[in-house]
Amino acid sequence: MLSSSKNLDPPQSSKTATFAVGAAALTALIVCFFGGKGLLTLTLVSTVSGIVWLISPPNHLPSRSLLLGALVLVAVAFSGLLPSSWFGGEELWRSKLSSSWGIPIPSTVSPQPELSLGAALTLTLFCIWFFLLAGQNAGEHQRRLVLRALGIGIAAISGLAILQKLGWINLGWPYSPHKPTGEDMGPFPNRNHFSTLCAIGSILCAANAYDSYRRKELSWPLFAIGAIVPFSAIVLNSSRAGLLLYFVGSIAWIATSGMKSHIFKKIALSSTLILGSAAVIILYGSGSGARLASSDLSAQSLQNEGRFSVYSETIRLGLDSPWLGVGLGNFDAVFGLQHQLNQPLSRYIHPESDWLWLWFEGGLLCILPLVVGVAIWFGLCAGKARGESKSKRGRSDRKLRTVCIVVVFMAVAHSIIDVPLHNPGLATLVLVLASLGLKPTADSRTVAPPQRWAIRTFSLVPIAAAIALSLSHLGHPLYPGRIAMEVGQKEVSEFLSSNKLRDASKRLDELIEQYPLQWSLYFQRASLDLALREPTESAMMDFGRARALEPHNSTLCFEEGKLWLEYEPRLAIVPWRAYFERTENAEFFGIMLNLSRNHDPLHRDLLSLARTPEMMLRALSLAAPGDWSSGLERLLKKDPTLEHLNPTHRQQLFSLWSQRGNKDQLISELESHPDWQKDGWQIMVEHFANNSEFDRAWEIQKKFASVPSPGQSSSVTDLQQMERNFLYNPTDPRRGIDLFYAQKTAGKWDEAILTLEKTMQLPNAPDYLIQELAALHAERGEFRLAYDTMKKIYSPQ
Repeated sequence: MLSSSKNLDPPQSSKTATFAVGAAALTALIVCFFGGKGLLTLTLVSTVSGIVWLISPPNHLPSRSLLLGALVLVAVAFSGLLPSSWFGGEELWRSKLSSSWGIPIPSTVSPQPELSLGAALTLTLFCIWFFLLAGQNAGEHQRRLVLRALGIGIAAISGLAILQKLGWINLGWPYSPHKPTGEDMGPFPNRNHFSTLCAIGSILCAANAYDSYRRKELSWPLFAIGAIVPFSAIVLNSSRAGLLLYFVGSIAWIATSGMKSHIFKKIALSSTLILGSAAVIILYGSGSGARLASSDLSAQSLQNEGRFSVYSETIRLGLDSPWLGVGLGNFDAVFGLQHQLNQPLSRYIHPESDWLWLWFEGGLLCILPLVVGVAIWFGLCAGKARGESKSKRGRSDRKLRTVCIVVVFMAVAHSIIDVPLHNPGLATLVLVLASLGLKPTADSRTVAPPQRWAIRTFSLVPIAAAIALSLSHLGHPLYPGRIAMEVGQKEVSEFLSSNKLRDASKRLDELIEQYPLQWSLYFQRASLDLALREPTESAMMDFGRARALEPHNSTLCFEEGKLWLEYEPRLAIVPWRAYFERTENAEFFGIMLNLSRNHDPLHRDLLSLARTPEMMLRALSLAAPGDWSSGLERLLKKDPTLEHLNPTHRQQLFSLWSQRGNKDQLISELESHPDWQKDGWQIMVEHFANNSEFDRAWEIQKKFASVPSPGQSSSVTDLQQMERNFLYNPTDPRRGIDLFYAQKTAGKWDEAILTLEKTMQLPNAPDYLIQELAALHAERGEFRLAYDTMKKIYSPQ
């Protein structure tokens, strides 16, 4: 049945379509409010998809080319479950893990097919979500309704985030176990993801304000204020990416909104927007304004260099399997196994780019249909709809579609240099906006009622997923993938809290069989083996597997050593030696030495691991008396000039040397190395003073302990007048200082000393008077008094 080409809102745009897009908008706002939590988002999306599919199934047949692209994308996503032998030989890292460590890796394209299955199902759910909404063939009424709801909803979330930032409320944001409440602004654990949401919300509100103003509605000031709130949140959130996204998106919307004005007026409006926003940033004086104004360019350069290093390393490793990738859900495990980046204290869970992430896991066969699909989608959104009139109403609908195109491309652009679309909440929102951007095709072939009943049966897919996800939330891991793995790890934690160690060990065996590249599972099982007093060989093997799967992470090596101290201290040297093969952290070396002090063989083995001067210094601080001299000799041989020790460490070394070593040798070395004296001068002073060489002690004090002295500042030259001034103002240090300098110049040494001593007793007397008094004693040859006086300026060792 064909609909009339004269009707802008085709028959599909009915109450059920309004219900469908309205439910979708509400779902997107809810999942964004909760930070896009994976399990919550997937449960809501699948539940709403199933209900909407039953009540309002797609009335409009989607573009065949767009549907074909989605089918190819989903099919490739499931290709990770196919045998890897169909596509070439086994990767070297697989064979190494299997032969050296006995890790049973499946022979599928994906080394962890359970994870890939869950990721592929999730991708399928989001495709269903998009085509469900696209099939509603929304008209101008539905589009306006949803864009206004989303704009106000995002503004409300932004306002709540501002209130929490100011400390007026506490919503527990961000919802992340890795970040404390209030560390970042908004519900998302990633600062830039929240700023992406705010940039989208601000532009939606601005477009709604413009639309309302054109329609002569009184609601336009509400939307105008709504546009300001998300922008203010971006400023407070200190996100450069958010600001850039906001400016670029605003200019793009202004340039494409079809305003009836001259091009120069558009340029002026864009300039006003940028300058006004910049003024707000400067007025805030904090957040992004402070970061932009006072950012450390070298630190920012290092951050960018690290980001580009991840990009290049991802591309290098991805070229090993460019067409199919390593299977969805496997980036962190496979990348961690192979990358050559020096990052021993953390691990990479994504490559800082949605597109690189998808390419690494799904290959070009995932990227190509997605790129083609985006291009087809743009063609289905841009321009006039077929049969659309040139009336005011037709132009109004095009403006609404235009803002949808702009905000979707904002998210796509951001996804090139970050991972916003891997956040389920933002992905849900962007897909809603993408479906609203499609032109209403009033002359297209609609779905007949009998076919609609057949299509309703497809709702069983999201409904089944919703049931599985809900049961997973209750502790029954029916939905495969990372969600099931997290449920299993929670079960292990519950067994451990109930002291059911055997049950926990059995559950870990099952999880390792399903997820063989998760190093934490092997680490936990090895810890359980030690607690259960199993043979140490079993624990050693599992700890070794964990280190093999995480060859760059030094923290797990340190923690493994601490566990061995409780059960078999001599074996702690194995992971701790691996620790220093990954990083040379002297602070942790000192911690290890302290932990091993009661275990002599381990302690001796650890001392032999000192490779850097700082590590050798830590070893010296805990060395036995008989080992001290040899340890010092090793350090000086490694670093004869001590250039690799900072001033604090050199001071620590000289202090240890004077207390535990040959002090005469130290003084000789300090005298022959003038550049060492600035860190060891106090030891030299005390040495010469103890030998009654006070003249030498004073000379060193004068060189290193002196403080700036301003000299005489008074213009009065009459000595008697100065004496009267000080007599009449006995609490004014300045009067006494001027008198002292005058008496000193006149050669009245005894009077000068008495004046100085009296002035030094005043509450506000400056410290440099101490060295002036010491200098007077030295000029009179009283070096003992000069030394004792000068000591008051510093605290000798």
